[in-house]
Parts: sequence; C-alpha cells; structure tokens
Amino acid sequence: FNAAEYAFHDQAETMVSLIAAGNRPTAADLGKLKAAHAALMSSTDTLWQTTADELERLLKARSRGDQARLWLLLGLSAIIALAAIGVTFYFDLYIQHDEVLKLNAAFRQSNEELERFAFICSHDLQEPVRMMNLYASFLAETEAVQADAEAVRYISKIRDSTEHMRRMISDILTFSQIGREPVETEMVDCNAVLQSVLVEFADTITRKSATINAGPLPVLISSRTLVHSLLHNLIGNALKFQDGRQPPQVDISAIRDGQIWRFLIRDNGIGMDEAHAEQVFTLFRRLNRKEDYAGTGIGLAICRKFVRMAGGDIGFTSRPGEGTLFYFTLPVRE
Repeated sequence: FNAAEYAFHDQAETMVSLIAAGNRPTAADLGKLKAAHAALMSSTDTLWQTTADELERLLKARSRGDQARLWLLLGLSAIIALAAIGVTFYFDLYIQHDEVLKLNAAFRQSNEELERFAFICSHDLQEPVRMMNLYASFLAETEAVQADAEAVRYISKIRDSTEHMRRMISDILTFSQIGREPVETEMVDCNAVLQSVLVEFADTITRKSATINAGPLPVLISSRTLVHSLLHNLIGNALKFQDGRQPPQVDISAIRDGQIWRFLIRDNGIGMDEAHAEQVFTLFRRLNRKEDYAGTGIGLAICRKFVRMAGGDIGFTSRPGEGTLFYFTLPVRE
C-alpha cells in the first residue's frame, strides 16, 4: 500500500509540474497517473480485506477464549454447587440416620418393655382366674345354689366370663412370646402339618359336614410352629364364620411366585368388608359380636406377627356374604 501510495504521489506531482509549466499532459502521462491510481485503489482494497479478515480472526479467537472461560466458570460453579448440595445432603442424612437410630433404640426398648409387661401380666393373671373358676365350680356344686335357678345362671355367667378371660390371657401370653426367641427353622412338610391341623378340627368338620379340599403343599425351610399356627387359625376361622345355611367348604392351595410361596385359603363363609382390612389384624378388634362367634379377636394378629417375622405377609380379599380368600406368603430358602 505504501509503495502504491508513493507511486501515485510521484505521478500526481509530475502531472502538477507539467501543468504548472504550461505543458499539456500527454496521453501517456495520463495513462501513468490512471495506472498509479488503479494500483493505489487495488492495494487499498487488499489492505481493507486483509484487515477485516484479521479482525474477524482475532474476534473469533477472542470469542473462543471467552467461551472456554465461560464453560470453565460454569463447570467450576456446577462442581461447587454439587459439592455444596452433596455436603448438605450428607449432613442432613447423617442427622436423620442418627435420629432414626435413636428412635429405633427407643422403640426397641419400649417394645421389649411392653412385651415383658404383657408376659408378666398374662402369667400372673392366670392363677386368680383359675381360682375364680374353681370357686365358681364349688358354688355350683352346693345344694343350696342348685335349688336357685337364678344363682345357677349367675354362676354360669361367671364361669363363662372366667373361661373367656383365661383364653384372652393365654392368647396375650402367646402373642407376647412371639419374637422373643429366634425362630428355629427346619425342613417342613406343609402337607403333614395340614393333616395334623385337620385332625384337630375333625369333630368340627364332622359336626358341620364341612368339605376340605387341599392341593399339594410345598416342603420348605421354615418353622413348623409358624406354619401350624397359620393354618390352624385360618382354617379355624373358615369353619367358624359360617351362617349355617350351607355346609362349610374350604379350599387350600399353594403356588410358587418367584422367591416366595403363596398359600391360599378360600371359604364360603359370611365374608366381610375389605374396608376393615386393618381392623381384622388388630389385637382384640372384632367385626362380629362374641355372642355370635366365639373367640378373643387375637388369632389373625398372631398370624400377621408370625408371618412378618418369617419375612412374608398376609392379606385377604372378601365381600360380605360371598366368602373370603386369605393368602399369606413365605420366602423360599435354599
């Protein structure tokens, strides 16, 4: 550009000198001036284009640098934010874990104290109840009382009440003892356990003309006492909760579902509303009057405690007047 400028300047001064001397510029002089001017304009365009390209390159480089710094700052900000969140979360988790451990310890201690209290009360109450029943029997045997029908009725109510109390105390004692000792597992043939349960209900089955249909049950590693208690309570309820309009029918089966065995016990009894599902498994909560159906209302609570202690669960499906399907699960242990 400088060379083109100098050449054009020289040609312009030459042209000015010729005109100042009164000489008329020739066509050759004008051609040289035009050529110098064209060279100057061309170099000016080249300079401008080169400057624009360099400026664009510098701007792009600056932009890339700014973007790199921006992403670096964003990355550092994200890392710092995640670290802060992680520290906060870990701190909150540590506090919550510590609180959960304290609550679990307090709950475990409270539960042990309640079970110990229930055990002591149940054990100590058995003797006075037994004595009440004994003396009621003595009164019933006296001649003076035997002649008084109303006294006999009162004594009968006392004996019924003491017997009901005895069963409740025995059930409480049984419930409080569940889980106090580790469950001893063994190879249990559920078919043999079922047969022993049916023998216990033989009189009831005969008296009610009940039909028991049992499919093949598994042989599994579990507690024989646990399986016996579950089958005894559920089959007993199936035979008990009937309206008498038809003979009881109980269907018993088991199916394997992955790593669990699902036992099914279906009856054609009075049924119940599934809205009371939680109440059914609560201690001493009854859906029917004890005058209509005997019992203490603790059997299903024992079942749920037993089956959950073994790592399974229990539930039912039912509708009033259409029977009930109880099911419980036991894990498969190799």
